[in-house]
Amino acid sequence: MTNALSTVTGFAPLPPLHTLGFHYSKYDEASAEIIMERNRNFTDYQFPVDVLVMDIQWADQFSEEAGYEYFKFNP
Repeated sequence: MTNALSTVTGFAPLPPLHTLGFHYSKYDEASAEIIMERNRNFTDYQFPVDVLVMDIQWADQFSEEAGYEYFKFNP
């Protein structure tokens, strides 16, 4: 049904691939120095990167089975 509707109304254009950006994610403990070195490596090899994520290990705050808190806000 979606295909039939799109045939009548038109298909939504996809954005150019270069506008989607590149995210680098690694599950590892990392210091600020390691992250800055990784960023220098991307620059040295002329590889564009938009976001560096040293993944969500911090979410396991209290080592409890249900202790994962991904989006905690503390004003």
